[in-house]
Amino acid sequence: MKNDLRAVCVRVDERTDVVVTLSNSTSITFPVTRIDSFRRRREPREALRAANDALRDVRIEDDGFTIAWPQLDVDFDVLEMLPVYAGFAQTAKPKPKAARVAK
Repeated sequence: MKNDLRAVCVRVDERTDVVVTLSNSTSITFPVTRIDSFRRRREPREALRAANDALRDVRIEDDGFTIAWPQLDVDFDVLEMLPVYAGFAQTAKPKPKAARVAK
């Protein structure tokens, strides 16, 4: 069963921050640059730089569990990634490999 917490409103403001309102009336704001695709992929990065319509075309999908930029092919899972983007959590990091001693 999915959590009842979901996005009910989303927009990108004039400073290019993502503003998400959740079903419990909490609003979370974070820079769009925290989303990896806007730093690593050319088209989203250019949309961010130009602050164009594609950047502002952000939508809620999957009954509030996904936030998406359809024109840029960017999306994220609200429950999984929102705490990371808001600075409350980190993504899992791979465990470092143990050092080997040459014989």
